[in-house]
Amino acid sequence: LALVLCNLASLRDALGHEAEPLLAGALEMYRRLHVGDDPNMATCLRNLATARQKLGRLEEAVPLYVESLEMNQRLPTSKPEDVLAEIERLELRALLGKRLTGGASPKKQ
Repeated sequence: LALVLCNLASLRDALGHEAEPLLAGALEMYRRLHVGDDPNMATCLRNLATARQKLGRLEEAVPLYVESLEMNQRLPTSKPEDVLAEIERLELRALLGKRLTGGASPKKQ
C-alpha cells in the first residue's frame, strides 16, 4: 500500500497537484512496516524531500535527502555512481535554494 501511495503521489505531482501529504503517509507506513533499509523507502524519502523543497521547506527536505542517500549507500544494489549523482543533485538543490532566497534560509510555510 505504501508503494501505491508513493506512485499516486508521483502522478498527482506530475499533474500539478500537491503530493506531500500522500508521500508523508507513505513514508510513515514504510517506517512501520520495514526494519532496515528498503529501496522503495529510500525513493519515498527522496520524493518527500523533493515535495517539501518545492513547497519552500528546504530545512525539512535536507534531512530526508540525507537519509535517502545514506540508505541507498547501504543497499546491496547500490551503485556508487548513482549515489554520487544524487549527492550532486542535493548540492545543486541546496545552492539553488540559497540563490533563490538571497543566501538566507527559506522560510517555513
